[in-house]
Amino acid sequence: MTAAFGLDGALAITASSDRTARLWRVADATCVATIPFDAALTAMAVDRTMIAFGDALGGVHLFDFSISKD
Repeated sequence: MTAAFGLDGALAITASSDRTARLWRVADATCVATIPFDAALTAMAVDRTMIAFGDALGGVHLFDFSISKD
């Protein structure tokens, strides 16, 4: 349904009608994480550290994808 690239271009995020969001490593097109949902995803917004997903049931789901460099 929708896709976005991370700010550094190393990762891509997809949201799908199959009720999953996936995080992809762009360099080798490897899926590094799959997040299941209860409904099809219909929208996504990305900023520096947060991703918001909207679903077909009217739900909004927020995820913090910031990574510590420690």
